[in-house]
Amino acid sequence: MAAGAAVTKVISYGWDPFLTCRLNWMTPSLSDDLHASWNAPLIVGATRNAAGIAITGRNLAGGTIKVQYARAGAAMKTGTVAQGPDEASAAWVPFTTPTDVDPRRPFLYITAVNGTGRSSTNAYVIPL
Repeated sequence: MAAGAAVTKVISYGWDPFLTCRLNWMTPSLSDDLHASWNAPLIVGATRNAAGIAITGRNLAGGTIKVQYARAGAAMKTGTVAQGPDEASAAWVPFTTPTDVDPRRPFLYITAVNGTGRSSTNAYVIPL
């Protein structure tokens, strides 16, 4: 129940999957997922210049950075660069601007796999 011109407090007595951040009672909660993925790589920023891509994030050390783009009339092009064991919060990927980019999808899709084998859940997307 709510009353007034603006809501200041919402009280709910029903516990449903939306309130507990669960798909159903058998799936892990949002808190469980966050605790389980504490060492997963997380890309928080990427900037591109003529020589390559500077990537910032967390838990990037010891794995690989994968850069993909859509080619005109063809499948995705993928490039992978290994990262050193000390590069936990930053990475450098040498990358020159390709000439066969699909003009309908002019984006770079960047994902990371760290030294523990954990992968970033979604690609970090930047324009070409």
